[in-house]
Amino acid sequence: MDITVVQQLINQGESANLEFKKSTGQLETATQTLCGFLNSNNEMSKVLIGVTDSGSIIGQTVSDSTQKEIAQAINRIEPAVHVNTSYIPSCLDGKHIIVLEVTPHLHERPYSYKGRCYQRIGTSTSVLPQNRIKHILLENMQSKHYESLLARDRDLSSLDAPLIKKVVAQGIEANRLPQEALSEPVESILRERFRLFSNNKLTNAAVILFGNKQQPDYPQCFIKLALFQGNDVLANMIDSYQGYGNAFDLLNTAMQFIQKHLKVSSEFKLDSIQRIDTPQAPILAVRELIVNAICHRDYSDPTGEIAVSIFSDRLVIWNNGNLHSDLSFDKLKTTHPSRRTNPTIADVFYACGYIDRWGMGILRVVTLCKEAGLPEPNFEENCGGFMVTVNFTDTNEVPNDVAPADQVHDIELTERQLVILECFKEHTNLAFQELESKLKLDIGGRALRKELVKLRDYGFLSLSGRGQHAKWSYKA
Repeated sequence: MDITVVQQLINQGESANLEFKKSTGQLETATQTLCGFLNSNNEMSKVLIGVTDSGSIIGQTVSDSTQKEIAQAINRIEPAVHVNTSYIPSCLDGKHIIVLEVTPHLHERPYSYKGRCYQRIGTSTSVLPQNRIKHILLENMQSKHYESLLARDRDLSSLDAPLIKKVVAQGIEANRLPQEALSEPVESILRERFRLFSNNKLTNAAVILFGNKQQPDYPQCFIKLALFQGNDVLANMIDSYQGYGNAFDLLNTAMQFIQKHLKVSSEFKLDSIQRIDTPQAPILAVRELIVNAICHRDYSDPTGEIAVSIFSDRLVIWNNGNLHSDLSFDKLKTTHPSRRTNPTIADVFYACGYIDRWGMGILRVVTLCKEAGLPEPNFEENCGGFMVTVNFTDTNEVPNDVAPADQVHDIELTERQLVILECFKEHTNLAFQELESKLKLDIGGRALRKELVKLRDYGFLSLSGRGQHAKWSYKA
């Protein structure tokens, strides 16, 4: 690094991973900031000493005592961390810019300086709150992932072999597993492809993913689903389900229940006879959220679960387990590093094409909801878990270029009726005789009149005029 690179950094301005200090007279707060970087960032962060808050280079005289003072301050950061210290010559009477660089190790958190923990939020460094410290410590405990621990009294007979083969087939179709994987023995797939063995024994992840019986040893492999008549849990519960199962069972059960109960708005484009059915929430976004709940929940808690509630105005998905300490709800909605609570389980869902490895899942959900005309989903921590709320819009609202289906959304049009409507797409207004001559149907006049009346009653056609001047029109 030279002064040109330093100037480029200064031009960027202070940020979540860059801080300016005038001199080592501010070494105390500079080291607090280093500590805050270590607890809050996932990338290399820097403190520049010899630069004013406004970005002017004033330089710092560097002596042996200066270097010793910096080393002593760094040694007060716990756990011990490597701080790359550079002394960059400036153009000011032999003064230097001191660059202190740190790269965090997530599993060493929380870092402290002189016994206190700090955090970096934007351009501000502050004391790390106790609840965040507890959260980080809990994450560190969970880093000895429950999923990687040995499963009790389970062998290959405890797993659903056809499901394993089905997941492999999906992985091949998604181009994430090679074709030969389908012919491999189940045990080989579990060992080599999915890493679900440890010390020649199945891990908890194997049972969570593919177990054919979750009780009584895996009570956390549980889901509950409910449909409410109103907008809160005190309203009448119309339908509900509770049950245990492996991860793929829970995913399928949740999606079947949700698709069964989401209201569907039916409409017709004015230039088409094809009916368009639009659910209250985009199904791909909902599936992404359910998969997210399965992959990122805390399986070490035997009382944990996934809960899905459908209200009149929203869909709510909750799972036990919290957001990683280095992520915020705002970061979730942008491109961010993937933080996998259960990496082995996530790898299997990746292999079969359900997720990516780039932290794009939530961003995709936000985009799908916006494209569907819904507000951004709301993300929050609630009751020791992660909760997502997808708010619905009024399903009676119809875009300008569609016609409400009204009574016709349950009508199955016959092939003959579809042919008649196709003719009206090409010729908007037709007298009965004109229609007869243009239709390529073997149909008598009386039968054709009956079909026209039906289509009028369904809301597709209208009749204007009388006698020889009567004309049938496609109803816009």
